[in-house]
Amino acid sequence: MNKWWWLLLIIFCWTAAGFAIFGSIQHKNCGDTTLPMPAERIVCLAPNLTEIVFALGLEKEIVGVTLDSDYPPAALKKSKVGTFWQPNIEAVIAAKPDLVITLGFDQQKNIAERLKRIGYNSLIANIEKVNELFEALEKIGAATGKQRQANELVYDIRKKLNNLSVLVSTNDRIK
Repeated sequence: MNKWWWLLLIIFCWTAAGFAIFGSIQHKNCGDTTLPMPAERIVCLAPNLTEIVFALGLEKEIVGVTLDSDYPPAALKKSKVGTFWQPNIEAVIAAKPDLVITLGFDQQKNIAERLKRIGYNSLIANIEKVNELFEALEKIGAATGKQRQANELVYDIRKKLNNLSVLVSTNDRIK
């Protein structure tokens, strides 16, 4: 009877270890915008994403950008991880990021999915319309622990757009 007790104990421990190991891997792969801790090493795979992350005050956390990222000027000094259309997955991995931010079109979505499968947190942002820009700012702010800065940036952009629409609406429309 004693050997059966030990066998059950070993099976139970083995199962618990499996849940602990694979449960944490699955959580890491989910690509959630809520990380256990704010990202300290960020790779941006598009110039507009690089500008957003800089605007949120995360210059020191950026460890990789595309060759096309040239604004703000400090982006030129960051490590390059391929081009906008063809990111280099090996260069991304070599940067050891906590978070990889990509756009939602096929090439970048594909690389984000590949990175998720091997355990990297990826955030996909779709920015084709102005409202999607605001959503992306909020997602990136949440993922990086910069919600307040993201909300302020959204507020400022909305305010400028409203001011611009007031200026334009007073003029006669050209037909």
